[in-house]
Amino acid sequence: KAFFRAVPPASHVEVVAYSSMFGSAWGLLLLLPTGELGAALRHGAKQPQVLPLLVGSSICGYASVSVVLLLIKLYGATVTELVKSMRKVLTVALSFVLYPKPFSWKYAVGGAAVLISLAATQELQRRKGGDVSPAEGGEAQPFARDTSEEDSRADRSSDVGSVDDDPHDK
Repeated sequence: KAFFRAVPPASHVEVVAYSSMFGSAWGLLLLLPTGELGAALRHGAKQPQVLPLLVGSSICGYASVSVVLLLIKLYGATVTELVKSMRKVLTVALSFVLYPKPFSWKYAVGGAAVLISLAATQELQRRKGGDVSPAEGGEAQPFARDTSEEDSRADRSSDVGSVDDDPHDK
């Protein structure tokens, strides 16, 4: 979230590019001393279907990360986590339809607990005022606290004097 609040804000393409670069560097540093990189390259050379699957997986991963970063930028981290959690809940529910399995009360209790926690998180976020508000052009801006009432109170108190002001001290 901080990447999008910096001046100037980072684009989601920059965030994905840098995180992928750092992740690749760390992966390479870990694979080289163990010898697993050579084994993986030999396996890829023997199995021609590995490269298209790897490219397809990379494209899907990039799309997924881009969507998550865009959601964070537009709606904030909390709403994004709610969306990601709800997707997982729906995936589990869909698995019961597509791959029938015995249903027990434990699944219902677990599902209810997850849904209650998601609803509670959403309600707390709503009361707090949310992470960001969409502005014109689709760019997110932090929610600003409405200080107009506080400002008017401060103006009135400066005219009259505050409670701590004792007229005898002047």
